Amino acid sequence: MNETLQRLIDVLPPPLARPEPPPWDRAVEEIGFQFPSDYRAFVDRYGGGAINEELHVSCPTEFPYEPGVSPGFAGYLEAMDLGVGDAYRSMRDSFPEDYPYPIFPEPGGLLQWGVTGGGDDLFWLTDDEDPDRWPVVIWWRNLDPRWESFPGGTVEFLLAVAERRHEYTEHLLWGTTGMRWHLEGDWKVRYPYSS
Repeated sequence: MNETLQRLIDVLPPPLARPEPPPWDRAVEEIGFQFPSDYRAFVDRYGGGAINEELHVSCPTEFPYEPGVSPGFAGYLEAMDLGVGDAYRSMRDSFPEDYPYPIFPEPGGLLQWGVTGGGDDLFWLTDDEDPDRWPVVIWWRNLDPRWESFPGGTVEFLLAVAERRHEYTEHLLWGTTGMRWHLEGDWKVRYPYSS
């Protein structure tokens, strides 16, 4: 197991029962790329869900996120595009100086992997052929500057938040105390929401 993921597990306990992992070997065939390996390891151990019900991490699932969205890997992309893609493209067309990145599936575009309770969007910048080199990029809805390029991958970012080392941890988690993971779904199941 990756040392960074183990450190995250020490700070943010994963679900007791292992979630059903996606069949990652099908991703390239179905959508044309593979997800970053640290994200895959995270989803295999945690599933999709939220830290303190505030910082949500999406995962591919056979249970569609939205009505009319395909299941599986294609559905993950469709849901991300419905969630942020169209709105982002419209804002970028109107205010290109405020939205400097292309959006996936444009080459090198941002691909959303998470969102916060405050409406901040968590992306990968897909500008490298190797997904393990995709940096995390955050669009802050109510902070200045609006954009942050985090110098690390998904698990490094989540660890920085869980250890409260990230500059905006309190903004991300809205001042909640402790760290707990709320499982919301995995490849086979979409769990009912409960506090």
